Amino acid sequence: MYVNPQGAFHFHASLLADLDIGKMLSVLHIPVQKFEDKQKIQRVEQRITTVSREAGRKVNIAEIRTLVKNSFEEHFGISFEEQPVSAEEKRHIEHLENERYRNEEWLYQHSPQPDMTGMSLKKTAAGLLRTYIGLKGETIKSVLITGDFLEDAGLLSQIEAQLKWSPLEKERIAQAVDRIFSSNNTGLNIPPTK
Repeated sequence: MYVNPQGAFHFHASLLADLDIGKMLSVLHIPVQKFEDKQKIQRVEQRITTVSREAGRKVNIAEIRTLVKNSFEEHFGISFEEQPVSAEEKRHIEHLENERYRNEEWLYQHSPQPDMTGMSLKKTAAGLLRTYIGLKGETIKSVLITGDFLEDAGLLSQIEAQLKWSPLEKERIAQAVDRIFSSNNTGLNIPPTK
């Protein structure tokens, strides 16, 4: 989400119509061999939902677009008008395609602070604990904690949310984890600072 100094905001989110967990893990470069058995893939699936899953049926993209459009119209009291793409818009689109999206130099450019990913495994009394992390420079971009246990997925989600977009500093990470463990009566047999 972006809020400008005048108070206007821009919000962007992804809405999953459906999901192939195996393909997602492959695209995100999460070692698929760690998820070889179906139970492990089901554990990841339990932490992510889709429109089709929530609806209890296959929902296609066209239906989702129509529902979102109608909901915006109803909520804001507006009416969208469909218009064809103008010749000038087409020129701008072609220019953008050629300058960026068909330009290998732009596609494969290197960021001054490349994203990095990592994974750790730790054997605990509660089972094998897996932590996947995505970094943007010295900032934690994403965290996914899974394991051979499901006693308190809510606690793990709180830890993930607390660490996301925080500095990659051992002391601050330990403080966040300790704070969450101490404010929750957890049944997990995992010491928070190990």
